[in-house]
Amino acid sequence: MHQKAIIHSKDLLDSSSDNPLLREGIIPAPMKILTVLTYYRPHTSGLTIYAERLARAFAQRGHQVTVMTSQYDKSLPREEIMDGVKIIRVPVALRISKGVIAP
Repeated sequence: MHQKAIIHSKDLLDSSSDNPLLREGIIPAPMKILTVLTYYRPHTSGLTIYAERLARAFAQRGHQVTVMTSQYDKSLPREEIMDGVKIIRVPVALRISKGVIAP
């Protein structure tokens, strides 16, 4: 006779190694996600808003999310964590119009 498994919704979002669904391979292990783009928050554009929403959604689901972007404003911190997303800002070496060249 087969036993029915009861799946709780909290287990679907739990990415810890003691989650039975993760151990059994029913749900995949958390991913390490890197997004690279020229501008990110606090700069506002359609792309930055979309990238931020996507990064936050993945982080809320237990994935490790990092955004690498330019430090277009020197007052911005080089690294910070915002809404569970690690943000790394690379210093700008040269500006060409709205574009930047970073090492």
